[in-house]
Amino acid sequence: MDEFLNLVADILHREENSISLQDDFREYNEWDSLAALPFLAMINGE
Repeated sequence: MDEFLNLVADILHREENSISLQDDFREYNEWDSLAALPFLAMINGE
C-alpha cells in the first residue's frame, strides 16, 4: 500500500509518505485534470 501512496504522491508532486488512505487527495491543490490522467493510467496498469 505504501508503494501505491508514494506513486500518488509522485503524481501530485508531493513528498513521499505525505499522504494517507484517509486523505481526500482530490482536495489537494496539486490535483487537477492533468494529475488525473497519470493516476488513471497507473490504476489501469499502463
